[in-house]
Amino acid sequence: MGASGSKSHSREQRLSNLSAEQVGKAKLQFRRASQGADQLTKTQFSAFSESFLSAPMRDSVFAKIGQPHHKVLENVFVQFADRMLGSTDELAAGLLSIHGTVDRFISDIVESLFLLENKKSARDVAQLVAYLQKSAPRTNSQDELYGWFHSMPLAVQLTERVYLRLLLGDDGAILPSFVGGRSSILSNAEVLLVNFNLPREFRHKWELLFSSEQHGASFSKMCTLVSNQGPCLLCIESEDGRVFGGFASAGFVVGPSYTGNVCCFLFRGGPAMDIFAATGFNDNYAYLNHGQLTLPNGMGIGGRDTYWSVFIREEDNVGLSGANVSTFEKCHLAGKNEFRPKRIEIWRTGDKPDLKKYDENGEEIKERSVIDQDPGAKAILELTGKKLHSEAFREPHPEDE
Repeated sequence: MGASGSKSHSREQRLSNLSAEQVGKAKLQFRRASQGADQLTKTQFSAFSESFLSAPMRDSVFAKIGQPHHKVLENVFVQFADRMLGSTDELAAGLLSIHGTVDRFISDIVESLFLLENKKSARDVAQLVAYLQKSAPRTNSQDELYGWFHSMPLAVQLTERVYLRLLLGDDGAILPSFVGGRSSILSNAEVLLVNFNLPREFRHKWELLFSSEQHGASFSKMCTLVSNQGPCLLCIESEDGRVFGGFASAGFVVGPSYTGNVCCFLFRGGPAMDIFAATGFNDNYAYLNHGQLTLPNGMGIGGRDTYWSVFIREEDNVGLSGANVSTFEKCHLAGKNEFRPKRIEIWRTGDKPDLKKYDENGEEIKERSVIDQDPGAKAILELTGKKLHSEAFREPHPEDE
């Protein structure tokens, strides 16, 4: 009894990354997989994980933890979780020992991720694999994989999502929830990439503000629905099949000024999807205006006058797309200087902010009560016997002081 307890204590001491709560979760996950037994067989492991791990990944993981007797004990499962959920250095070594090569690791994780999210499609897998492989190490070196993780945090997040589900049963979503319907322009891979590059507080929800398919091609209606609605994504599919757009960190506001900051970015979808960050060279971020005689009329991100990263003209709904506009990293989103939009969507990201209004001097405009705006309303209420419950507590408007 004492010897058994000592061995158990020794095993727990070797755990260096998992908290006590996580150890409990790992043990519970093992019992789920083994159906309460003390040993986990390959048949049980496959049946348990087939809904969220690809077949190649199921085989690779079990081959690693099932040695040498083709069965897994609880303490081995917990130690495996401790290693895989530790530092990125340990993670890099563990992944190569399981998946063999960097390319195999990427394909296993991406396929399992979309299976886990119930969004699996060959197109999504191919897009995300191609994006990750573009910058991934060309050799199967642990040091290079470790270094890549530090320059590609998306790869770490995707890996953690899959292994947390397998080892601890954690089931946090990596894709946003959609309000107003699913995007008809972006694939799941494109949504995932764009969403990961948003500020963290805006990733959990996308709400559709405007869709050319639902609301038509009226530019004035788009302005009404979009202006002053908070951080937004502009998504465009051109008539020649290109998908691209940008993130406006402060949204679009009708007027002569640009809005946003260096959190703004551009994106390109398709087989060569990518993100183009702000350079900080200038502040020509999000712009929206209409009905002006001298200023550009339209919606755009990055640029000025007639040269933009992406811009939709009000007068004819023709799009402008210049190459290598200095506001963002080098790109040419539409591939030509003018394009015809086939579909346009604008999404608010995150919750609707409590937006303040300002006058031409930059002073906040405080909303006035109807009683302040129309003193006659107060007299009418008093004549009808209505009591003004809130009058004693209302702050005076600055103009009345």
